[in-house]
Amino acid sequence: MRVWVRTFGDIYLPQAPNGLDHSLDIPPGSTLGDLLGILMIPPESVGIMSVNGARANESRLLHEGDRVDISSPIGGG
Repeated sequence: MRVWVRTFGDIYLPQAPNGLDHSLDIPPGSTLGDLLGILMIPPESVGIMSVNGARANESRLLHEGDRVDISSPIGGG
């Protein structure tokens, strides 16, 4: 099944060096955590994830056509 991935902050995908949407085929029944593994993104480097605009965690089941945003932690003060 195909999903769309967009990353922000310090998370870099070689497949999408300009940070634009990157489509990716993943096995049916994959979760957001599975997707992180496929993309080789360590969970500790992730701050916020969302699927179709709604905040999500690693156990979120993904579906055909989902749009996934993955952001690194944000600091400041």
